[in-house]
Amino acid sequence: MNPLATIAMTSSRHPWITLAAALLITGLFLLPASQLSIDTSVESAFGDNPPGELAELQNLSETFGEQNLVTVVVDCTASNRSTAEQYLQQLAAQLGKNDWFTDIRYTANLDFAGQKSLLYLPAEHLSFLLDPNITTASANDTYQQLVQQMNQPAYIVSENGNIYLLNLILSVTIDSAETRTRVFDGLHDTVDEVQASKQRYDGLNIGVTGGFMVMDYEGDQMALNDMYLATIITFVLIFILLFLAFKSISLPVLSLIPLLCSIIITAGILHLVFGAMGMIAMVFAVLVLGLGIDFSIHMLTRFMEEMEHRNDVVQAFGQTLVHTGKAIILGTLTTTTAFGALFFGRTQGLQEMGLVLAIGLLVNLGCVLFMLPALVALRLRVGRLCSKIAKQGRFTFLGAVGRFSAHHAVVLAVLLVVIGGFFAASVPRASVTGDLHELQPTDTQAYRQLEKVKANFNYSEDFLLCTAGSYNELVDDVQGFRSIDELMTVESILEYLPRNQSDNLAVIKQAKQLHPSLATLPWLNVTEMTWRDLPEHIRRDWVAERPQGPVFLIRVTAKGDIYDQSYREALLVKMEQVNDDVVGQAIAYPDIMTAMTDDVMRVSVVAAMPILAIVYIGFRKRSPAYALLALVPVLFGIGGLVGLSSYLGVSLNIISIMMIPLVIGIGIDDGIHILHRYKEEGRGSLPRVVQRTGKAIFLTTATTCLAFSSLLFADHPGMRAMAQTPVLGLILCFLAAILFLPALIRLLLERRQNDA
Repeated sequence: MNPLATIAMTSSRHPWITLAAALLITGLFLLPASQLSIDTSVESAFGDNPPGELAELQNLSETFGEQNLVTVVVDCTASNRSTAEQYLQQLAAQLGKNDWFTDIRYTANLDFAGQKSLLYLPAEHLSFLLDPNITTASANDTYQQLVQQMNQPAYIVSENGNIYLLNLILSVTIDSAETRTRVFDGLHDTVDEVQASKQRYDGLNIGVTGGFMVMDYEGDQMALNDMYLATIITFVLIFILLFLAFKSISLPVLSLIPLLCSIIITAGILHLVFGAMGMIAMVFAVLVLGLGIDFSIHMLTRFMEEMEHRNDVVQAFGQTLVHTGKAIILGTLTTTTAFGALFFGRTQGLQEMGLVLAIGLLVNLGCVLFMLPALVALRLRVGRLCSKIAKQGRFTFLGAVGRFSAHHAVVLAVLLVVIGGFFAASVPRASVTGDLHELQPTDTQAYRQLEKVKANFNYSEDFLLCTAGSYNELVDDVQGFRSIDELMTVESILEYLPRNQSDNLAVIKQAKQLHPSLATLPWLNVTEMTWRDLPEHIRRDWVAERPQGPVFLIRVTAKGDIYDQSYREALLVKMEQVNDDVVGQAIAYPDIMTAMTDDVMRVSVVAAMPILAIVYIGFRKRSPAYALLALVPVLFGIGGLVGLSSYLGVSLNIISIMMIPLVIGIGIDDGIHILHRYKEEGRGSLPRVVQRTGKAIFLTTATTCLAFSSLLFADHPGMRAMAQTPVLGLILCFLAAILFLPALIRLLLERRQNDA
């Protein structure tokens, strides 16, 4: 007996035992599923094998810390400046107690200079040392006054005096979602605790902003909420659709129970294997809902057909799996192959996505095969569901489509060629955007604070970085960068050294010659200040000691948008004339785009051959025509997706491109089910095949599109980008399956049979 039929018949005969076992297994995975976390950082997509520019950036981050700017914004519009300054002092003291941040800067002063403060004064301020009437006491008094003035804090404050900034540089390597969450949760907790410590701070409006690292942190929270919302919306919409199709409330509910169990089991497996998921893989719950419901729909549709001929639940499920089960397994194998091929990609994000969806699909298939017959068998024991089966939606319009396709096969074949040619001609118009700002959420507190800072300061949230292998090289590089007009700031350890100390030392030497008594003053007996004289906490931020010698960090910010490709490339031409090892997120991300896009395209092409082989073998090598015809819907869908993207405003980016293998995996199922049912029904059955199997394909396409459409409600633009590609592609696959594929079957299979 067919093993699938045996499973279904056993489940329907012993429903309570089957469901108890399934629920027990689900319960075991419930705890690990609840601990699954999410990592939406772009770096998480590559793991230990990043592309060149990203690898260089990560190496630099391991040496000097993440080099991601984090800014605390203090708005005292509703308070006063002294309160804001007091808050900043208290906050900086608290943040200095942990080792998460370095270079905590909210003022500019020279308290680190110690006895060598005299070297930081402008040379003209030392003229008092050359006064003929100077005494040791008067010289000391003047010096103390000057030092006091030097060490007065100069706050980073806007021109109107309302916005204060405290800038931090991450000193830890953010190598996991847990580390990032711990660091930024800790920062937000500290900000809130200091504000709550004094009532006078209540009038301050305080927020945190910065570069991509900060945006990723808030994006994690938004993406997680979006996933929950999308899952709920998907459940509701699928339930409504199935109710309208099957004229029953209980059947949609029963169909969703195996899906929920499969999501819990899959999430538990993912936590045990990965611990955390990237943003692409994290939408597995929505995808499993959209994909997994296909199994239930095909089973229920055929089961209800079988129940019209026999009033025996066990036998009806047995016959359902004898016929439809083969197509379900074949479709599962092709879809799993499409997803599994992603595991052989070069990027961890693709590998995770492929493994997650392949596991989720197989788990879902198992849950549906074991649980759905048991659930339906129990439901049929009560109520009048059996009598309602005859009233199910017939979808007669699909039968009309099938007749039209069979009667006008030549016209539709010509139309397919014309449309396919148009798609092919339009493909060069499509372009993949590399603007990662499109994938960053703007409706977040961090983004709003960033806009406020940019409106009040010359501020850039992202750095360009490089290193110098010697002190002399550092001096030359800094001078070279400062000669580039497009650079707003050039920071290095040189910022902490006096710029005119040679002139000051000459004045000090002259003063001692004029007034030998001044030599007794400790602060006047100073030597040249070098970077090694600076405090250890400053040197640690800017210098890495290595066996071959020290390496110096240089950090620059540009005046323009370094994520704009033309601006960035023109700027890098100038910078690389000074130092050819410039790195930064804005430089690394185009490499990321190229690597992931190439990976998706390569894997998609590679997956086509095993999918074709599976379909060919699945039809028992009857004819290569069956395997080739099964590809028609998916080829039409992918071609239309890429060709129409520029006309319909569908954005092709790093996220949406990764959905193409998904369309391949799902779209080929449409062709498989049509061809498998035609093979079963035989010549002249096209209208009936399109009506009955087309109903299931319509419902599966609709449910999957609903699952993705729910992401259109997401606040995170990266998740919204996931929705457009599969929705458009799957709609085109469905149209090709019910309209063009029957016409080709009529022309290539039925006429060949007539000729034979």
